[in-house]
Amino acid sequence: MVGALLKRNANPNVKNLSYGQTALHYAVDLENVKVVEMMIAYGASPLIKDKCGKTPMDLASGQEVKRVLVEPPQISPESPELPEPVSDNSDEETVFKIPEILFFPSGGDMRSTAES
Repeated sequence: MVGALLKRNANPNVKNLSYGQTALHYAVDLENVKVVEMMIAYGASPLIKDKCGKTPMDLASGQEVKRVLVEPPQISPESPELPEPVSDNSDEETVFKIPEILFFPSGGDMRSTAES
């Protein structure tokens, strides 16, 4: 779902209103390397600060995520090398929260939309 939104020109740097975080903040916090790589390839900035002054780089704890943020892969959105994130449907944060920010930055909720 994240890839589909980005391919349709969703802004990867839009912030949610609640915490001022971007989808990259959430992907980094969840240590979802594949989504982080995809977000970076589509222009997400690891330097955008949330309302607490934290950047995705500040939230990175895993070495692989830090590596991707410091040395982003040299791939473009059109590249066949771009990883397609594998989503574990039990991971509600990845399934809903990251696309939710891309689609509803003003604070909407994809779960209520999906249930309608």
